[in-house]
Amino acid sequence: MARLRIGRVAITGAAALALVAGGTAASAAFSPGPISGGVINGCYDSGGNLKVLVGTATSCDKGYTPLDWSIIGPAGPAGPAGPAGPTGPAGATGAPGPQGTTGPQGSAGPAGQNGTGATVATEPPGANCATGGAKITDGSGDTAYACNGATGPAGTSSIDDGTVGFDGADDVCLFVAGPVGPDAASMTVTYDATNNACVVGLPGFRPLLYLEPGATWHGSSLVFPLNSLGDFAVLNIGS
Repeated sequence: MARLRIGRVAITGAAALALVAGGTAASAAFSPGPISGGVINGCYDSGGNLKVLVGTATSCDKGYTPLDWSIIGPAGPAGPAGPAGPTGPAGATGAPGPQGTTGPQGSAGPAGQNGTGATVATEPPGANCATGGAKITDGSGDTAYACNGATGPAGTSSIDDGTVGFDGADDVCLFVAGPVGPDAASMTVTYDATNNACVVGLPGFRPLLYLEPGATWHGSSLVFPLNSLGDFAVLNIGS
């Protein structure tokens, strides 16, 4: 049977008491060696002598009491908090959340102020309207112009509603009615005995609206055979 191998350490006073208080005194055998499972195995006697088990020793000698203690001391107090670390990078954008429910109908807003109607005033001839017109201003102060059109060229003269007749007793052609119009005085009516027709002289005129059937245009005259006398209308196309 192998002899117990014990390393010997002499301790005194408070150190011995501390080891006793921090260790575990027991009569049970130790695991072989001075350290087992993070625990130092040893023995002490009444004189304060401490022995540490070495090699394969598993028990104390006679007169010694087993003692063991942890090789790791008790945890110290927590240290002060360290400074805050730098801000980390922004995380990725999360996925869109689900569509929320429709909110309730809001209350009606207050009634708006009455608008201001547009005003219309006469605009004299000038830069805005060369021939004059009307100036229209809306409620916001915006202005527009409605201008008179320029005077157009003089229109053509006309002769309307002339009726040619024949006086057989005197072989005379004449106007039975009309004509009317600003140029009626320039018209003449004569009898053409050769062609048995009434000839209406219309210098500068041409037929416009209606000619009695049988009437014809010759030069600047309308010729009405005596069997075709009736109404006619002409238009002045002279310069």
